[in-house]
Amino acid sequence: MLTRPIILVTGPVERLEEWCTTAEQAGWCALPYPLVRIEPSAAVVKFDGHDALVVTSANALACVPPDALRLPYRACVGTRCLEALQAADPRGPILHAPSSDSLLVEISRTWVETRRILFPRGDLAAAVPNALRALCHEVDDPIVYRTVELAPRTPPASQAVFLASPSAVRAWFACEPTPRDTIAIGPTTLAAMHGRTPAATFVLDRPEPDALRRLLSSALQHHGSQSQRDG
Repeated sequence: MLTRPIILVTGPVERLEEWCTTAEQAGWCALPYPLVRIEPSAAVVKFDGHDALVVTSANALACVPPDALRLPYRACVGTRCLEALQAADPRGPILHAPSSDSLLVEISRTWVETRRILFPRGDLAAAVPNALRALCHEVDDPIVYRTVELAPRTPPASQAVFLASPSAVRAWFACEPTPRDTIAIGPTTLAAMHGRTPAATFVLDRPEPDALRRLLSSALQHHGSQSQRDG
């Protein structure tokens, strides 16, 4: 009987159980292992005077007033944000992309006129509003949550670790763990690993649980074939 390989699932912290369940469905033993915590700020999000909303984080989405979800121009990253915007106004157009970088490309192609954009964000997400300003848009970017790294601790043994943000990457390598296969939720997280020394590095084709399930299922088939050859 083959032993199930172990993966440490470090995030997204607000959906940790969902991502662990996905890894289990792929045949892995998933251990929740958060590296950061999310702290809401006291910022009040006002949308008067804006005609566009950009959301790249589900944590930020939770702080958006319901009426702001129906602004004339909307753009987002991730299925969860898209579903919330569609539910608020199924008829209005929505720009949607799998990553912040690809969303900025879509905005540059589509929003040719200057927009007054509301971009609620975390304290570490200054790059996107700066890029929007570089595209000549007016941007109001209240910080609605902060990401706090947990104290370094020795992680349990595992064959792989799943990292869902650059802050999680920093916290993970601060633990000085032994090298193991590392999976990034997307290109921004992958870029944060530059210069690090994991055993092997993979990136999801989309920042969604189903993409992790497909990758882990494929890896498990390889693990089983390798075990049979070793036996």
